[in-house]
Amino acid sequence: VLVPSPERYAIHKLIVGSRRKADRDATAKSAKDRLQARSIIEAMIANRQYADLASAFTEAWDRGDQWRAAIRTSIATYDDDFQSSLRTELAKGVTELGSDLAGYDLSDKLAEAGTTQPRPK
Repeated sequence: VLVPSPERYAIHKLIVGSRRKADRDATAKSAKDRLQARSIIEAMIANRQYADLASAFTEAWDRGDQWRAAIRTSIATYDDDFQSSLRTELAKGVTELGSDLAGYDLSDKLAEAGTTQPRPK
């Protein structure tokens, strides 16, 4: 049995949640996808697994404009508190991974994350 890692599954659900067609059933499924993503993300944040989450996020983000648009669209559907929390924790993880926050639309979260951007190697 192949079981996806929770961080990859959460990012997958963000993407799928934004791509469902706009009929009645798809709208309900889209909401369910985003709820599942949020639940997993909140659990990972509570367990301080932001680097794992950021790794899956950056991998998906780096796959191109369509993936970025899907992630942005899904994140925009959440309330402001969750969006801020998610972006702050992603900024911590991306920084820990040694990546540039600006490349992931997270540079505004640098100060909130309480981190400093690593120097280029």
